[in-house]
Amino acid sequence: MTPRPIISLLVVFNLQLICLSALWLAKKTALASKRYSGAGRSTSEHSVKNAVLMLVMMGIFFYHWQRTSGSDPYAGAPLPAEAQRQGSGVHKLNYTRLIEDRRAFGDLARPGYYNVVEVYLDSCAICRRLERGFPDFLQKRTDVIIHRVKIPESGVSLKLEGDTREELEQSAAELNARMAAYQVCGTPHIEIYDPAGVTLAADRCGEKSGLAFLRAWMGEELGLHHDAL
Repeated sequence: MTPRPIISLLVVFNLQLICLSALWLAKKTALASKRYSGAGRSTSEHSVKNAVLMLVMMGIFFYHWQRTSGSDPYAGAPLPAEAQRQGSGVHKLNYTRLIEDRRAFGDLARPGYYNVVEVYLDSCAICRRLERGFPDFLQKRTDVIIHRVKIPESGVSLKLEGDTREELEQSAAELNARMAAYQVCGTPHIEIYDPAGVTLAADRCGEKSGLAFLRAWMGEELGLHHDAL
C-alpha cells in the first residue's frame, strides 16, 4: 500500500499540472480571441469561460480534499509506556451521564497509559467492526485503556432546569452548548491520548483523524490492513 504522505504529494502534483494546463489553455484562447471576431471570437470567449470554470472547480475540489483528508498524524505505533495495566483494559461509560457530570473526554484519560475514547452506538456497524479487534489489540498493548462511551439508541435525554420559560430556554441553550463542545458528529467518534494526557489524534466534525489513527495503529499491531477494521 502506498504511504499516505506519498499519495498526498502525488495528488497535489497532479492538481498543479491540471491547473497549469488550464491556465495555458486560457492564455491561448485569450490570444485567439484578439485575432478573430464574430463567431470565432464568441467561440474563443466560450473557451476562456470553460477554462476559468475548470480552475474554479479544481479549487473547490482541492479545498474539499484538504478538509476531508486532513494531515495524517500517524507515524507508526506509539512506543510502549512504562505502565502496564491489569484487567481487560475496557472502561464503559454512558454519554448522557458524562454530559450531566460535565466531564470532557480528556478527563477520562488515566495518567501513564495510552487512552482511547470510543463513542459508539450499538446499532453502528462501523463501531462493531472496529470493536472486534479490541480484545487482541488490548492483549498486545497492555499499556492501553479503551473508554467506551455509549450513546443510548433512544438519543440523549437531559433534564431542563427552571420554572419560567426564560429559565427553561436558558437551560436548553446551556445544554446544547455543553453537548456541542464534545464535537461528536457521528459514530464511532475516536480520541486518543498519550501517557501524559496529550492528544495524539481526535475526530472532529467533518474530519476523522482519530479513527484513521486508531485503525492504522491496530492494523500495525495486529498485522491487519486498516480496511479490515
